[in-house]
Amino acid sequence: MYAQTVLLDNSRLKKQEILRFVEKKKERKRNHSTTLGDYHAYNIEVLKHEREEMLRQSTEREKDLFLHPFVHSKTVYGGNKATLAQLHPRAQIYCTNIQKVRKQQELEIEKLTRTARQLRTEFSQNVNQLKEELQHAADDLDRTGQMELKQSTMRAQQESIRLVVEKMQQIQDENRLLRDEIWTTRQNIHALEKHLDRVTEDHKQLRRINVQVMDLDYLEKKRLEGLLTLYHPNIDDIDQCL
Repeated sequence: MYAQTVLLDNSRLKKQEILRFVEKKKERKRNHSTTLGDYHAYNIEVLKHEREEMLRQSTEREKDLFLHPFVHSKTVYGGNKATLAQLHPRAQIYCTNIQKVRKQQELEIEKLTRTARQLRTEFSQNVNQLKEELQHAADDLDRTGQMELKQSTMRAQQESIRLVVEKMQQIQDENRLLRDEIWTTRQNIHALEKHLDRVTEDHKQLRRINVQVMDLDYLEKKRLEGLLTLYHPNIDDIDQCL
């Protein structure tokens, strides 16, 4: 009777542990529901630890189940073989349940391991794809920058050529105006030189005329003096007449 009570208590404790284990899993899912990869990465080590702990506790209960009830049955019931015979099938059922739970946990851990491996593979693929996309974007940006730089350089060269052509045209216009001005100035100088030559010649001509007039005046004076000498022998009278 005591052995049956022990088996029932152990079975009830086992069910309670399983329920607590399931409740802990649900609670972890609620508290760590960011991504599936984060959840599996968080739970693998925890599940391994709980599995080892449950195996350890199960081993201790098995020892307690097979040792203590047997010893107690000898002291209390005087080695009641019927009670021991009733105890062993239930112990086997309990061990079978423990093995099922262990197998279930192993399958779950294996499933989580495969899922984690798959997630790591997918994450690695996503990272590689992201790297390729970033590299393509960087290459496109570099090509765009090179193209814009080339276009800017061409525009700058064209603008420089345009400014040089405009400056050369301006210099040519200024040179043409300067040549025209120089030509006009030379023509004016040439005209002034001709005018100066004419004025100089006129001045020479006036001087010659003036000399001739003076000569004529002198001759006229001498002629008058001669005439007065003929008609007025007195020199003083001649000077007064002159």
